[in-house]
Amino acid sequence: MSSQCQSDRSNRSVSIALNYVLVLGISTVLIAGLLVAGTTFVEDNRERVIDSELTVIGNHIAGNIEQVDRFVDASRANNGTTPHVAYINQSFKQQVTGSTYSIAVVDGDPHNSACTR
Repeated sequence: MSSQCQSDRSNRSVSIALNYVLVLGISTVLIAGLLVAGTTFVEDNRERVIDSELTVIGNHIAGNIEQVDRFVDASRANNGTTPHVAYINQSFKQQVTGSTYSIAVVDGDPHNSACTR
């Protein structure tokens, strides 16, 4: 009878250790999956925020260009002359969610006149 009790105890100790290792392994896999999914979610949201902020800045710049254009048209209508220089001074943040960007306004096709990078 003592050999049977000894056998049950040794199986029980293996069973406890095996359960412990299995729980740790499954928990590790689940936590790693959550971290990967969370990181992807945060990166996707960050890209959307960057795109949204650059769109707002681009719309402000387009509005400023339209304002200067209206000024030039009004000047032509009143004086018959075109002003030599027109300024609009507006500042924007230098970084959007930690990333820098640059803007170039070029003369040409009105549908392709400003680009942000």
